[in-house]
Amino acid sequence: LHHGYMYDCKAIAARCEEEQQAMDYESACAEVINLKCLYKRLSLTKLSCQERVRKLKELFPFDLFACTELLSHVSGLCKYGEKVQTDEKNIRTWIVLNWLETSKSVVTYPYTAGNALEAAQEIAQMANSRTMTIERIKTCLEHYGISYLEVQPIEKAPIDSCSTIANGHPCLTVTCLQNDMDKLAFDILHELCHIDRHLSNEHNVFISMEGNECSNNPREKEAHLFALQMLIPDKVWSQIVGVGCKSLVPFHIVKTIAAEAQRIGISPSIAITRYKHDTGW
Repeated sequence: LHHGYMYDCKAIAARCEEEQQAMDYESACAEVINLKCLYKRLSLTKLSCQERVRKLKELFPFDLFACTELLSHVSGLCKYGEKVQTDEKNIRTWIVLNWLETSKSVVTYPYTAGNALEAAQEIAQMANSRTMTIERIKTCLEHYGISYLEVQPIEKAPIDSCSTIANGHPCLTVTCLQNDMDKLAFDILHELCHIDRHLSNEHNVFISMEGNECSNNPREKEAHLFALQMLIPDKVWSQIVGVGCKSLVPFHIVKTIAAEAQRIGISPSIAITRYKHDTGW
């Protein structure tokens, strides 16, 4: 009886110690990421503390409280003024979720230099012909050795898209933060520029956030300009806006632009969006 009593005491003490270690691990993680949101996304909310921590350690080969190291090679994380509200924990949480998705990504075809540019040309053509669908985007990128992933947005983490290298091939992640196929096309083209020109050992993750056109980062500016010109080359854009309109009423101007864009094979909605962006209307 005494022997059994001593054994139980040690087992209880060990269980309490394990529980405390799990709680300490969660506390450390909660200082860095939005743990509640992460548990909800991974469907771990209803598990015990020890079970949650065990699952996290199975999913992530690094301690989540040290996930700030994931940001060391990230380019594009800038604050763009008071209009774009950000929360550092939520941004880190999205990056962790994206890392998990990219770690599982596989592609059938190899990626070679120049593939991202060819994919960009095809997707721009789809966007302007208004035949672009999610399935067609996936098929196109897969053919060029690029993974297409979606990670749902998180509040106060206004991330539009991300590009990185995982398992030896480029990965392109979108959030569909805005339910807008033209914006999706722009975001994909933006990231394809990074994949084609910028991904390296020094900069192996690029994240595009809402308002990135205001960034002073030269790579972000280059990717923004690449997406603009891929959708509507400068020569074509000059032709569209050079048509002229007999009225100064904005409605009549955009109607004229839409008609000319459609006539030469450019999506009217993409042309109007660019005009609104360029004029600040």
